[in-house]
Amino acid sequence: MFHTFAVPNIHGYSLKVERRSPKPLVWVRVLVPVQALNTTMEKAITFIKNSWEEITQHVTWPTWSDLQGSTTLVLVASLLFALVVGLIDFGIENGLKLYYEMF
Repeated sequence: MFHTFAVPNIHGYSLKVERRSPKPLVWVRVLVPVQALNTTMEKAITFIKNSWEEITQHVTWPTWSDLQGSTTLVLVASLLFALVVGLIDFGIENGLKLYYEMF
Protein backbone atom coordinates (compact mmCIF):
# COMPACT_ATOMS: atom_id res chain seq x y z
CA MET A 1 0.00 0.00 0.00
CA PHE A 2 1.45 3.35 -1.04
CA HIS A 3 0.74 6.74 0.47
CA THR A 4 1.91 9.98 -1.09
CA PHE A 5 2.09 13.07 1.05
CA ALA A 6 3.72 16.46 0.89
CA VAL A 7 6.73 17.25 3.02
CA PRO A 8 7.30 20.89 4.03
CA ASN A 9 10.23 22.47 2.27
CA ILE A 10 11.82 25.87 2.71
CA HIS A 11 9.67 27.22 -0.12
CA GLY A 12 6.43 25.53 0.89
CA TYR A 13 4.96 22.11 0.24
CA SER A 14 6.82 21.31 -2.95
CA LEU A 15 8.37 17.91 -2.11
CA LYS A 16 6.35 14.76 -2.55
CA VAL A 17 7.38 11.63 -0.60
CA GLU A 18 6.10 8.15 -1.10
CA ARG A 19 5.72 6.05 2.03
CA ARG A 20 5.35 2.30 1.71
CA SER A 21 3.89 0.10 4.38
CA PRO A 22 6.53 -2.15 5.96
CA LYS A 23 6.76 -5.74 4.82
CA PRO A 24 5.99 -8.30 7.48
CA LEU A 25 9.08 -9.98 8.90
CA VAL A 26 7.26 -13.05 10.14
CA TRP A 27 9.18 -15.33 7.81
CA VAL A 28 12.47 -14.28 9.42
CA ARG A 29 11.18 -15.06 12.89
CA VAL A 30 10.01 -18.51 11.81
CA LEU A 31 12.96 -19.53 9.66
CA VAL A 32 15.76 -18.57 12.06
CA PRO A 33 14.71 -20.90 14.93
CA VAL A 34 13.86 -23.69 12.49
CA GLN A 35 17.25 -23.36 10.85
CA ALA A 36 18.95 -23.31 14.27
CA LEU A 37 16.97 -26.40 15.28
CA ASN A 38 18.01 -28.20 12.10
CA THR A 39 21.64 -27.27 12.69
CA THR A 40 21.43 -28.47 16.29
CA MET A 41 19.78 -31.72 15.28
CA GLU A 42 22.37 -32.30 12.55
CA LYS A 43 25.14 -31.75 15.09
CA ALA A 44 23.50 -34.16 17.54
CA ILE A 45 23.00 -36.83 14.87
CA THR A 46 26.60 -36.42 13.69
CA PHE A 47 27.83 -36.74 17.28
CA ILE A 48 25.84 -39.94 17.85
CA LYS A 49 27.06 -41.45 14.56
CA ASN A 50 30.69 -40.60 15.35
CA SER A 51 30.35 -41.98 18.89
CA TRP A 52 28.88 -45.23 17.62
CA GLU A 53 31.68 -45.58 15.06
CA GLU A 54 34.28 -44.91 17.78
CA ILE A 55 32.78 -47.52 20.13
CA THR A 56 32.30 -50.23 17.49
CA GLN A 57 35.44 -49.80 15.38
CA HIS A 58 38.17 -47.96 17.30
CA VAL A 59 37.85 -49.14 20.92
CA THR A 60 39.84 -52.17 22.03
CA TRP A 61 37.73 -54.20 24.42
CA PRO A 62 39.39 -56.48 27.02
CA THR A 63 39.14 -60.24 26.69
CA TRP A 64 37.14 -62.28 29.17
CA SER A 65 40.29 -63.50 30.98
CA ASP A 66 41.64 -59.93 31.25
CA LEU A 67 38.31 -58.83 32.70
CA GLN A 68 38.33 -61.63 35.29
CA GLY A 69 41.93 -60.83 36.27
CA SER A 70 41.14 -57.14 36.75
CA THR A 71 38.04 -57.98 38.80
CA THR A 72 40.03 -60.30 41.06
CA LEU A 73 42.70 -57.64 41.57
CA VAL A 74 40.10 -55.03 42.54
CA LEU A 75 38.39 -57.40 45.01
CA VAL A 76 41.68 -58.38 46.70
CA ALA A 77 42.84 -54.74 46.94
CA SER A 78 39.46 -53.70 48.41
CA LEU A 79 39.59 -56.44 51.04
CA LEU A 80 43.16 -55.51 52.03
CA PHE A 81 42.24 -51.83 52.30
CA ALA A 82 39.17 -52.68 54.43
CA LEU A 83 41.33 -54.88 56.69
CA VAL A 84 43.93 -52.12 57.20
CA VAL A 85 41.25 -49.49 57.94
CA GLY A 86 39.51 -51.92 60.33
CA LEU A 87 42.75 -52.61 62.21
CA ILE A 88 43.48 -48.88 62.54
CA ASP A 89 39.92 -48.26 63.79
CA PHE A 90 40.20 -51.13 66.30
CA GLY A 91 43.53 -49.81 67.60
CA ILE A 92 42.31 -46.21 68.00
CA GLU A 93 39.06 -47.32 69.67
CA ASN A 94 40.82 -49.52 72.22
CA GLY A 95 43.55 -46.92 72.78
CA LEU A 96 40.97 -44.23 73.58
CA LYS A 97 39.01 -46.59 75.87
CA LEU A 98 42.20 -47.36 77.78
CA TYR A 99 43.12 -43.67 77.96
CA TYR A 100 39.68 -42.60 79.30
CA GLU A 101 39.55 -45.47 81.83
CA MET A 102 42.89 -44.39 83.27
CA PHE A 103 41.81 -40.80 83.82
